[in-house]
Amino acid sequence: MENYFDSCSSYPVFPNIVGELGNLYSQYYANPFSSHELGHKGLQLLETSRKEIANCMNTFAKNIYFTSGATEGINTIIQGYANHLQQIQSKRNEIIISPIEHLSVYNTALSLKRRGWTVKLLNVDSNGTVDEESLKNALSDNTAIVCIIADNNEVGVRQDITKLSSLVKNSSQDILFLTDSSQTICKTQTTFDLSTVDAFIVSGHKIGAPRGIGCFYLNSDIRIQPLLYGGGQESGYRPGTTDPILASLLAKAVDLGCRNISDNLNHARSLNAHLTNVLDELNVTFQRIVPLELTTPYISSIAFEEIRGNLLIQGLSQKGLFISGGSACSSVCGTKSRILESLGRKDWTVTNNVRISFSIYNTIESVEALAKSIHEIITQKKEK
Repeated sequence: MENYFDSCSSYPVFPNIVGELGNLYSQYYANPFSSHELGHKGLQLLETSRKEIANCMNTFAKNIYFTSGATEGINTIIQGYANHLQQIQSKRNEIIISPIEHLSVYNTALSLKRRGWTVKLLNVDSNGTVDEESLKNALSDNTAIVCIIADNNEVGVRQDITKLSSLVKNSSQDILFLTDSSQTICKTQTTFDLSTVDAFIVSGHKIGAPRGIGCFYLNSDIRIQPLLYGGGQESGYRPGTTDPILASLLAKAVDLGCRNISDNLNHARSLNAHLTNVLDELNVTFQRIVPLELTTPYISSIAFEEIRGNLLIQGLSQKGLFISGGSACSSVCGTKSRILESLGRKDWTVTNNVRISFSIYNTIESVEALAKSIHEIITQKKEK
């Protein structure tokens, strides 16, 4: 796993979590909502996991809701709140988002637009930092939801969520403030100021848990309508049988991430700095899309002047080194980077950009091998 540099797309599952899977499924096979003893045992595991996650995030278990991941959580909150406002015949029908949101936010906002809502895009500077004046000017008596990503998944730029959420709440307590924290929780911080942030997202496969499990925090004062109807699981917000095993593995990943957050951050910083140093020593011409000091250390968005991003990704893959071209979700769509366009990028950095993301499994040696392989591939291209 030390040569895998695409961890912000999907983080390797922690080995001790992998080792527990078989044992857990042999014990907790009953429906956790069945009324017999085996069902109670599963429900106890589920609720213990919820409490453990809540403790790590300095909140209450009643505010944590399990989902299949970030996309479901974001849709549940945004669409659920919009449906609630419609039900109570509220005049609020505007959503404000940054232009660098993940597609799960961006496309959900567009779905509201098709229902007659107004979608307002905030201004960002060339680094992707949200303009505070733009946010102030966008807020109105009709604003219902503000959603701003904490750490961008493609270029890594970090936002001051405390300041931005406070600005929103000073305007009106009735506005839902949601932050997509899929690349943040258990990586750069453990929670947010819950007096101003109403909802945030956790995605299991971004932090070392298996795919297919996640959760969200929701302020107790916020009411949402469920997107699906069925049983009363997850307080009715997410009907369907919740898997206590996946919930427990998410809790373990959250605990590991939170307990080791400082050491892991320092490790990522050292890897990122070493990558820059080795590339400079090799005289490789490159440009960081966002300065290192403005980004999460786990994500480096870099463009190499002398090679297109897709060719570099292919060349490195053949050498057993794995990076990506940006958001995995955008790759599925086969579209140009909306994020880079939002930053005003129109030059070679758009076509030559790649994303390198780090985990605890990467080493100084593997980063050095990556940098040297990049240099080698570029040199070979020149010689052809």
